[in-house]
Formats: sequence, structure tokens, C-alpha cells
Amino acid sequence: MSADTNLGEILVVATKRRGRRRSARGVKELLCVNLDLNVSTLAQGYAIAREILKIGDGGRSGNLSIGSWVRIKQTAPGSPWSAVGSDSPDIAAIGEGLARGDIPDIDAVKSYRSAVPMVRSDDLVNVGPTHHLVGHPNGSEPIGAFEWTPLDELTYSATHRSLWAAESATQLSILTDPTHGGRVVREELARRMVGQRSQWFIKRGMRWTSQATTMAHTRELVHGGAAWTALISDEAECMQAIALFHNSVFGGILRNAYAATQKLGRAELHISAIGGLACPAFNVDTPDAAKAREIASDRFDELSQLELMPFAACIEDTNRHQIDRVVAEMLGLDPSDDQTQAMLERYRFLFARQPNVHGGQQRYLNALKRYQSANGGAR
Repeated sequence: MSADTNLGEILVVATKRRGRRRSARGVKELLCVNLDLNVSTLAQGYAIAREILKIGDGGRSGNLSIGSWVRIKQTAPGSPWSAVGSDSPDIAAIGEGLARGDIPDIDAVKSYRSAVPMVRSDDLVNVGPTHHLVGHPNGSEPIGAFEWTPLDELTYSATHRSLWAAESATQLSILTDPTHGGRVVREELARRMVGQRSQWFIKRGMRWTSQATTMAHTRELVHGGAAWTALISDEAECMQAIALFHNSVFGGILRNAYAATQKLGRAELHISAIGGLACPAFNVDTPDAAKAREIASDRFDELSQLELMPFAACIEDTNRHQIDRVVAEMLGLDPSDDQTQAMLERYRFLFARQPNVHGGQQRYLNALKRYQSANGGAR
């Protein structure tokens, strides 16, 4: 059973009979069907299987009486997992489009091409070491270069600092303070770890319902930790653009499409998967990328200090809406255009209604209801 949808993870549809259906050998597509109900009896399973087999080979997405379906390919970073767990073909299509560098406007039935092409994150940054090398918390099994203690428990000013833990009550903005101080336990390894400190960190286990930032910035160079992984780059303006993108609804949709979601309301990135996360190539030498970096540089100080609500509350979070509009401009859209604003609202609504985003929490479900009521029952 899936932790985020309370439905079976996989229903296998197969037959012993030989027929005219093509062989699966070499097929690169996956037909993903997201069910609206639990399968509690064998008879239900047979009925659902018959409905699925009627879909045939045509079309990219659609709806059935049992749920929705989308046909997906491994064509870009974040695919094909973007459709798994989605409650509608629309959000799956948006995730796949963004990974390719397209910006689908579902309501207008058209798509814009991002002014900055999409690449893998490891084309932009180097991913820092996991906490098994960085160190271990005070009192636990010794691992890595440092022993880390929460800063408020230290009786001295720590020379080595780390953004180790996720603290949803305090980490409410992109500009984030270190959480721990450390003492060296392995001198040679510690010297190597000092060379991999950073001011930019990605949240590995993003909990949409309680945490506000997917990527954080520190005023000083610090180490990563169990919750935050360092992203290492010398290009400050590029990193500012990346941080804003990941904390926008565009980045949230891509993160949710790409990351593992075995836990309720959480998008988990394994250390080896961070490099595959799709991101605009803000480092390339083109006029559009240069303009995006300039926009990010002009607005970053202001936007990085905004106090944000948990990501799942993006529908009502007016501060995050500011980030969304700036990122839209960085991607070549006009944020003052009514159609662009309507598209951003649609993105936030579709993202927030995902079961693995709202986690079934009533306050986020109520926000969805309020939005629907104010917008004539938008779906």
C-alpha cells in the first residue's frame, strides 16, 4: 500500500493468452493508471483490468471511470516517475513538460518554450558529500570527520559550523542559519571536508506539509549534514537563480515529480539522485541566461529573506507568489500578463492538491476548498 495515496503501489495486468498485442520487448513507454479506489476483491481487480486493457495504444492521457491514465517515456530528467502518484494527467504533463524545457499552459491548451533550456543539476553544480563523511551527531556512533552538536548547546563559539538538521520552525526563508557546531574527530578527513563547504544546500527529504524551503543559502561557508546536502559552485549569480527556481512552484512540481515519495507528504532525494534533478541551465553563455541571472541577482536579497509558509500552503502564501513571478520572468514569461498569472495559479492548485503534497492534512485540504469556492469550483 502506498503511504501517500493509501492505494496499492502496483496492479499488474497480464494474460496467458497469446494474441495480436505487441511484445513488450524494447518498449520504452509506461502506461501509468492512477486509481480512485482501493482494490478490495478479486472481482474488482478483473473489472479494473478490463477497463485498463480498453485503453489501447493511442493517446497520451485520459480519464476512466476508475481513475486517470497517462502514457509516459523516459525522455528527460524526472521522467517517468512524474506520473506515479499523481491525481490527474495535467500535473503529470506539467512535470514532464518542465523537465523538457516546456512550460505547459493547461487551460489555454498551449505550451511556452523556456528561455533557458533544462539540464541535469550535475551540469550546474557539484554535489557535496553525504553526512557519512561530514560527520555524526553528538552521542551517536562515530562516523565521518566531525562530531556535531546543536549550536544552542555549545558553551563556546564553534570554528566549524554545519547546516545539519531540518528545523521547520526556524528554517522559514531561503536565507538560513547553521544549526550545529562541530569538533574534529578525523583530522585528515576533516581537512578534505573543509574544501567542500558551501553556502548553498538542497533539502534531501523535503516534507511539503511542514517545511518551507527546498534549497537554502547561508551567509558563511558551512558543512552539510543529514538533512541538507551541499551544492558546490563558484558562480554566485547562477546559484541565486537556481535557489529561486527550486523554491518556486516550477521547482516544486519538478521536485515532486522526480523524487521518491514513499513517506506521507515527503519528496525524498537520495544523495546519488540529486545530480539528476532537472534545472534550467542558468550558467550558459546566452542572452536569455544572462538576463535570468541578472533578474535573480537584483531580487535575491529581498526574496531570500521572505518568511515562507510550508510548501503545501503555496496557494495562500503570497510571499511564495512573489518568487513564482520572478522565476516566471527568468524563464522568459511576462509575470504581469493575466494569462501567465492564471497559469501560475493553476500550477499552485494542481501541485497543492496532490495526495503526496497535502498529506491528507485538513488545513491544506481546507485551503484547496477555499480556492475552489473562490474560483467557481476549479478542478
